[in-house]
Amino acid sequence: MTDQVRGLSTRLAVAVNRRHFLRRAANATFAGVAFAAAGKLVSPTEAFGYASHCESPTGLGCPRGCGNGQCCNVSSRPASCRCGTGATCKNDGKHCLGRASTWSGTGCWTCTTTKCTAQGKVRIQSTCCDCKTSGCERAGHICISYKTTQTVIGGCRLAPDAVAAGVIAVDTGDPETSWSRLTGAAR
Repeated sequence: MTDQVRGLSTRLAVAVNRRHFLRRAANATFAGVAFAAAGKLVSPTEAFGYASHCESPTGLGCPRGCGNGQCCNVSSRPASCRCGTGATCKNDGKHCLGRASTWSGTGCWTCTTTKCTAQGKVRIQSTCCDCKTSGCERAGHICISYKTTQTVIGGCRLAPDAVAAGVIAVDTGDPETSWSRLTGAAR
């Protein structure tokens, strides 16, 4: 009986992309624990949706991890519909109606990745928020505001001697509040 179970589990592991499955399962578990610790118990479906969102396709004007919706700061949007910058949402009572109550009321989520660059190993952390709009979208009435911070956290194969150097770039979707200390910083 044990050999049959082992054989079945081996065939199943080969059939499933193990890395992808384990990463998504770990992300879903982390999201569920984080939401529970924040005082908002969510269903496993919501926690898995949250974790899956970080690996979703990227929407127009958005960094990786913000999902496939359109970001608020896209230049093709009318000025009155640019309802968020950074991790904040505007509320003008007309077109921009503040933060949406998605993701069990938080309206925001954070995705973190790392990338090896010539500056060293860079942690790229994007906080994305759903902003409620009126009369701006064809469906959904949401645009996404974001803040992406890039931080050198140590060495990697392209820069083995790099040391943690702190934040090297911030992108809020707004040229007035975005900056980069180095050219060619990873987005």
